[in-house]
Amino acid sequence: MRMDALARRYAGALLQAAVDAGAEREVREGLGLVARTIADRPELGAFLRSPCHGPALKLAVMSDLFGARVCATAMSGVRLILARGRERMIQDIARAYGELLDRRENRVRVSLVSARPLGPDCIGRVRALLAERLDMEVAMDVATSPGLIGGCVISMGGRALDNSLRGRLLDIRDRMMKSG
Repeated sequence: MRMDALARRYAGALLQAAVDAGAEREVREGLGLVARTIADRPELGAFLRSPCHGPALKLAVMSDLFGARVCATAMSGVRLILARGRERMIQDIARAYGELLDRRENRVRVSLVSARPLGPDCIGRVRALLAERLDMEVAMDVATSPGLIGGCVISMGGRALDNSLRGRLLDIRDRMMKSG
């Protein structure tokens, strides 16, 4: 079984447990905290990946680090992941859990990258337009990238709408190269 399919399977089981406990968002926050901490602290990731340390020690360390900071359902999920030797997948499982929860709550995550900072009113209009067109709640991450020259790029679900000046110039170049 592919790793992403396995991560989705674990995430689905965790989501069901979270729904049963009424703790969907708390589990997302807890898994996110664990995943971010592993990403931010290479020594923790190396410890978890090491075959020199058994599941009991890994669980003791994770319980000490997160037992009081994440909800019981999220900690149960971490225990299961460690017991099954899937500690390398914690970050993938956390990401898959977030995607499943978003789908369950009819929410889409959107990235808006613009050449210059946008004001709150502009961001609000883009969010409202997307919510209306998609008939979903829109959770938006906003960033700037001067390399776009002008305009913006909106990404969601592996698709991108490039309305930047840079994108348009690249498109013109590609068409010119094809035609002559």
